[in-house]
This record gives sequence, structure tokens and C-alpha cells, in this order.
Amino acid sequence: MRVCFVVGHEDTPEAYWRVLLPSRSLGAHAVAIDGTAARATALAADVLWIHQPTSIAAADLAEKARARGGAVVVDMSEDPWRRTECDQSYNAVRIESCERALDAAHLVVLAMDQLEEPFAAYDARVVKTVIPTAGWEVRTPLVPATISWWSDGRQRRGLEGVADEIIAVIDRKPEVKIRHIQYAHFKALTSDLTDSETKADRSKRFHFYLEGDLGAEGNLSMLRTAMAGSAVALECYPGGYGQSVSDLPLLRSAMLGVPSITTRLDAPPGAISAQPGEWLDAITGLLDDPGRQQVLAREARGWAESRASFDSYRNIIEEVSTWL
Repeated sequence: MRVCFVVGHEDTPEAYWRVLLPSRSLGAHAVAIDGTAARATALAADVLWIHQPTSIAAADLAEKARARGGAVVVDMSEDPWRRTECDQSYNAVRIESCERALDAAHLVVLAMDQLEEPFAAYDARVVKTVIPTAGWEVRTPLVPATISWWSDGRQRRGLEGVADEIIAVIDRKPEVKIRHIQYAHFKALTSDLTDSETKADRSKRFHFYLEGDLGAEGNLSMLRTAMAGSAVALECYPGGYGQSVSDLPLLRSAMLGVPSITTRLDAPPGAISAQPGEWLDAITGLLDDPGRQQVLAREARGWAESRASFDSYRNIIEEVSTWL
């Protein structure tokens, strides 16, 4: 039986995790929707697994595969109807394409339990993102402490709601640095300053999020190494969007044994849920309590290790293969 995983749009922050890694584990094909011969490879499969089909090409592919008698699985890592809360460029064409693909699907798989409600109209199963343990080394927290921000590309907005509290943290603790902020965050983190010299001084506390021309594996290795040893990782989304998006940023930090502070209401083991207005106490409380850091670090790593198996993917493939 031939299985093909497809990246359904060029802007899919989790394509490595939801397409490339499971395809390797299952011995399946993996293609990007705009790749050379991608359409022919995908339509030759018995089971087509499309992640985030928010492009016209992905919708066309799902409909064509179903018409040919193939089994179509649509994989969602977020609630697309809420994406505009953090990304205003997420337009109606992408939503329409996604809905077309969902209508063509035999089965919808969801990255987390919280997505069951928005996809209640579809036959859906939860298949949580997997993170293999190899290469993820837990390191002793750095001294002085480092706060990290390993964004997945969907956190362009949200930081403005907690920026004043982060500024207060670094003002209280001049030795602390923040790693991996995006350039979109810089304005919020310097909005209280008026002259270029003081902005330049504060910017020395930040390490910006940069990816080199290293490919998915190379960039992951670089960022993983830079993130290891952080005292705490931050995750912030605007409004309720954080309840509707995959927990991958938390999962990556957890596999490194790094506790997280998140605006999600449902924080997993090793993470602290804190809303705007609570971040200053949450961050400083953790930085000032190494013992609590260690407890949360162990809880985080244990939770991440529980997500290291691709058995749930195999179970879905076995289920849909009976429909062919």
C-alpha cells in the first residue's frame, strides 16, 4: 500500500513534524504541494495524508484523489478559522481551500484534543505531534539565566500584551538575556524607549531568531543547541488563539527539559499557564526558584518522552487502508 504525506501550503510551520518525520517512520513518500512532480507522486498513492491544506492546489489534490478512489486524510494543527487573530494576512482563499479539502477527506486528524470542538462536523481523530528523543539533550541551566522564545512562526502577535512585564524582568535582572525573539517583537520590547542609544543598549540583551541556509535538519540542530540550558521558554498568543493551535513549541522546549510559561489555559506538565498581568510574577518566580525549575524540567521531559512514538500514525493508516 502506497502512502504519501503532503505539505499543503508553503506557510506550514509544522511541516517537518507532521509530514517529514512521520513519512520517514512509516516508509512513506513526502512531497510539498508546489514541488516538482508532487501532484503525480501524491495521486499515485493509495492513502493521501495532507497537512494544512490551505492552498487551492491542496484542495484540488484532495478532491482529485477522492474522485480516483484513494483514501484522503486531512491533518490540522490549528483552527484555521481563528488564525486571523494572530495573522491578519491569513485570507479567505486559504479558509475556502481548507474547507474544500475537509469536505473531500475521509478522515480528519487533529494535533491536539482542543481541536475536536471546531472540527466536530467531521469524522476526526486526535493524532498528537511526535518528537523523537534522539538528539535532544537536557543540559544544566546556564548561568546567568537565559529566557528563550522558540517561535513556530505563528507568534508574530501576542507579545505586545506581555512586553511590559518582560521589560520589567530584564530591568530587575540585568544579567538575564532573552534568546530567539523575532524582529516583529522588537518594537514591543523597546516601545517605552525614545532614543536610539537606550534602544541599542537594550537590544544587546536580545538574541534574534535567525535561520541559516542549513535545511530543516540543520536549522533544527542549530536552534536546539542554542535553546538547551535555558531557564524558561516563553509562548504567547493573542486572545484565545493559543487554545486552538498545536502544542509543538511547548513540546520542543519540554524535550530539552526547559520549563515553559504560556498564555494557553491548559498548560501541559512542565509548563505554567499565565495570562497578561501574571507574567512578571511567573517569570521572576521561576528564575528565583531553581528547585522549582528542576521539578518542572523533569515533568516537562517526562511529558515530551510520552510523545515519542509514531504508533498513532500507524493505527490511522491501518484504519483507512480497510476502506480501500
